[in-house]
Parts: sequence; structure tokens; C-alpha cells
Amino acid sequence: MKPKSLLKPILVIFTIAITVCFMDVSAQDVIILKTGKKVEAKIIEINDVEVKYREYNDPDGIIFTMSRGKIREIRYETGRREKEVPEEMDEAYYVDDGKQAIKLNFFALAGATTILLYEYGLNPGSSLEAALKINGLGFNNDEGKSGFGIDIGYKVKMGSLFRKRDSYRPKHFLAGGYFKPVLGFNHVNFDDGYSYNKYTYVHFGFDFGVQWILRNAVALDLFLGWHYYGGSFDDKYSGDTGSGGDISDGNLFGASNSAVSLGMNIGGVFGKSRPDKKKKGRR
Repeated sequence: MKPKSLLKPILVIFTIAITVCFMDVSAQDVIILKTGKKVEAKIIEINDVEVKYREYNDPDGIIFTMSRGKIREIRYETGRREKEVPEEMDEAYYVDDGKQAIKLNFFALAGATTILLYEYGLNPGSSLEAALKINGLGFNNDEGKSGFGIDIGYKVKMGSLFRKRDSYRPKHFLAGGYFKPVLGFNHVNFDDGYSYNKYTYVHFGFDFGVQWILRNAVALDLFLGWHYYGGSFDDKYSGDTGSGGDISDGNLFGASNSAVSLGMNIGGVFGKSRPDKKKKGRR
């Protein structure tokens, strides 16, 4: 056989060998931890809480387990990538949950103030809440109160969203304990026929509360907090003016620029959550 006739089969065999070697080197799973460390592995099993794998260089060796809470991303040998999403933040759990609520502060009604609240869930861990105050609309309006106010708050869930560790799903989309920074404005007139006062002030503070959702239809929200306030407080009868008068305005009660906030909000839940199709939950 001529040398040239041997060259072609040798090149074919060499090409096949190189390709097989390359495939063997590249055909591996890579686990990327939140610390940035990469683990070359052969993944055997993935469940809701952990990943089971063998070291890539020891395919018949010990089976290791790793908590999914430590993992940022998994790159499979096929080229597919899967980013880890905390299970309780997986919106697939909340498809049937209402993500909006309209509530009424029942405590405020006793102080001649109606407070209507609208809450919109941004994701399982946070929501926006706006409140409209109508001063003078309620019970016991002996002071001739009138005016209006607006509050804007951002709720951040505290603690695990799951009811307990072995629960099959998290709490409702809007349910749970929370921490809420609040910024507000309030304008109140008092005219009981003997004196006339006008209060205009802003306030900023923090509310801590718990919200329960009953049968995906009723919201019950209890909260307590502290606020700083300041503005114009004019007493036309006595002629006194100041920047930190006493207030008792529905959900705020205080003096000398420091106030306590409290309330019980009850209302209805509506608007189902729609998961982002681009986000993949746990398998």
C-alpha cells in the first residue's frame, strides 16, 4: 500500500480520537456556588432541597450532597443553564393567589377618620401600599374635624414565607409578618364652633405588622409603629403656632414630633398573580 493511501485513514482516526477526547473533557456538569467557586461534577439527582453528585474526575466514587441554598447556578453538560431561585420566592406557588387588596382601617373610624388602603404585591417578599385619609368621616367627630391625608409605604416580608419547614407551599402571596417604611402627608382642620385649628404636617416612620389572608378572599392586617412628624400647627383661638403639636389622626397619635402608629385593616383580596414565564422554579 502506498504511503498516500495510508494517510487518509490515519487522519480520520486521529480526528475521531481528538473529537472523543474533547467531548469527554467538555461533557461535565458545573455547579457554581454563591461564593463564586465552581465544582466540576456529574449530577446524579436533584430534589427540592439538595443536589447529589459525584466528582467529575471520580465518576464511580463517593456520592456527595449539597444544599441548593448554596448554589447560584448549574451548568449542565448539554449546555443548558439553570439559575437557582429560592423556593419560597418561586411565583409558581402563587398563581391562584390574589396579589392586590383594598382595606379599611377600623381603628381609625372611632377617631372620626376613614383610611382606605390599596396594596399591590410586587413579588412574594414585598409589596407597595398606599393609603387615603379622609379626616372627619367617621364616629365621634366632636371637634369638627375635616381634611385629607396620603401615606405611601413599602412592605418587606420578615422571616420565612413558609408556614413551617415541612409545609408543601408558602403562605399566601400577601400574607406574613412585615416591616414597612412609611412616608405621609396630612392636613386637618378643627372647627367645633368655639375654636379653629389647622394642622398641616408630614411624617416618616416604620410600621411592624402581620397580615393574614383568609380563603384567598379576606385580608386582616394588624400593625404598630413609630413615626417622626413636623409641620405647621396653628391654633386660631389661642394664637399659638408651632411645628410639633399634639396629633390624634386616625392611625397616628403623638406629641412633640414623636408619634405611635397603630391600626387594624380589614378588606378584600383580588387579582391573581401571574408568574414570569422567563423565570424557572425548582424542579
